Amino acid sequence: MKNTIDLHTHSTKSDGTFTPNELLTLAEHEKLAILSITDHESVDAYYDMNRNLFSGKIIPGIELRTSCFGVAIELLGYGFDIDKMKETIKKYHYKNTEELDSYMIHLAYEQYTKKGVKLNSNFIDEFNTPASPRLSKYVKSAIMNHPENEIFSKEIPEGKSFFRTCMTNPNHPLFLDLSPAFPTVAELIKAIKDAGGIVSIPHIFQYKEYAKKILFHLLDNYDIDLVECYYSSFTPEQTEFLIDVCKKYNKHISGGSDFHGSIRPNVELGKGTNKNLQIPEESINAWLPSLKNII
Repeated sequence: MKNTIDLHTHSTKSDGTFTPNELLTLAEHEKLAILSITDHESVDAYYDMNRNLFSGKIIPGIELRTSCFGVAIELLGYGFDIDKMKETIKKYHYKNTEELDSYMIHLAYEQYTKKGVKLNSNFIDEFNTPASPRLSKYVKSAIMNHPENEIFSKEIPEGKSFFRTCMTNPNHPLFLDLSPAFPTVAELIKAIKDAGGIVSIPHIFQYKEYAKKILFHLLDNYDIDLVECYYSSFTPEQTEFLIDVCKKYNKHISGGSDFHGSIRPNVELGKGTNKNLQIPEESINAWLPSLKNII
């Protein structure tokens, strides 16, 4: 069965490698019926696209960062008024991914040096250059480049996400409290709702041993509409668990690949990893009519 839905994708307006128009062209080639571009802290893709390139439905989307129990997490917003969301983003002390990363690099320098991590004196300035790599890759390299940091670097697992396993893991010696950089969960949800949108919890199992604690805390205490039950890295067991949770909490089901283009070559648009993404259309059709804004 061919999947025709992808509600979690990124363009060059945040950390993807496909322009909005290239993403629409690929979606048309893959014969998707529903697409959402969910760039981090940005709706600029919706102002810089040729709508005629894609014959399916486009749901306005965004991925916004916050924190829960000290863990940096994300929430997805869907179906909002794009102009209102753009104004909402400006209310926070960051306006886009670059400014947020710049703020987080200051937090990294302050907190890591207090922990005894050796960093170059120009650690911040080197990051704020056009040629600098992504934040987590840059921080990891900066730590490992100093032999004095062996006590920390030996705790960095190879081949795994440094951001998830170290920087945002409260049990790791290289954990960073990034909460000052983000709006609270309540603020984010209010922002999405005020713009006419609905709220989804994405890729919950990326938060490792904190996943279920965060999931149930969000569902028990906040106005959540959707849970991303279908995701590229989820096992069938994880998907079934989340579907059961949605039934228990009377929440709707969503799904997406988290497509980023060439920086995640194993994740294909509408297909996920190893073409394992199969999002039932009836699950999406159950809540699609409630959206106020579909392009």
